[in-house]
Amino acid sequence: MKEAKLYQVMIGVLGYLMNCTRPDLAFAVRKVAQFTTYPIIIYIAAVKEIFRYIKGSINTKHVLIGTNKNLVNYFNTSWADDVNDN
Repeated sequence: MKEAKLYQVMIGVLGYLMNCTRPDLAFAVRKVAQFTTYPIIIYIAAVKEIFRYIKGSINTKHVLIGTNKNLVNYFNTSWADDVNDN
């Protein structure tokens, strides 16, 4: 039970970061948040990997440019390249 509570806290932290400062985390956080009730070791490892990604990309810049009322997003990740994702 302790693991589930810790997992839920970590998901909450990631959700806050995603909503406030890191939109590039949205896909990954959404995926791991699906398992907050009964997390198993593979999902806990995935959350830890997301935290390692954040630590490694802390100095990267995310540029949002608005032109002609259109918003263009540039991020340093590409989840679309994962052919194993559903």
